[in-house]
Amino acid sequence: MKLSQLGSCYVNLAVTNNIYRKYEKGTYPSFSENEIEVLKRYRYPIRIGSYGDPTAVPFDVWKPIILASSSHTGYTHNWKNSKPIWKQYLMASVQSLAEARIAQSQGWRTFRIMTPDAPLSKNEILCRHTEDDRIRCEICMLCDGNSSKPNIADRVHGLKWKVSNFVKYSESLSN
Repeated sequence: MKLSQLGSCYVNLAVTNNIYRKYEKGTYPSFSENEIEVLKRYRYPIRIGSYGDPTAVPFDVWKPIILASSSHTGYTHNWKNSKPIWKQYLMASVQSLAEARIAQSQGWRTFRIMTPDAPLSKNEILCRHTEDDRIRCEICMLCDGNSSKPNIADRVHGLKWKVSNFVKYSESLSN
């Protein structure tokens, strides 16, 4: 069974669903040239995608946004099938040590979700926000794709039933 079928993603879908409803009605605004210019001027950091896989959008759509920002973070579950260009910008999102090793052998840095009691591997550090909740992603910026920075791991978090589903999923991988 796939992790996505268990419903253990930590993202609160209420916000995403509201955005999608606006998009469907045609009332969600498009990213304008003016906003690209604002990004260029103020050099805001961005997260490439928030829910859903950013590689579903052609790289040419993301490129001007990425280049206009000061820095970026981003993740893909589609690392096995995505174009190599994405390795520069996204972390391979993985759910096991075995999957992390495969992604790393293909040149990806990884962001691994782990069970609450799982140890870090030798080439990982714990997400800085988990260690200190004052450190936000837009300050840390370790999850910026292919660089010499370490791989990141984080303990599964969120609603209890989602954490429980992830732990069951992880246990199923061991069996």
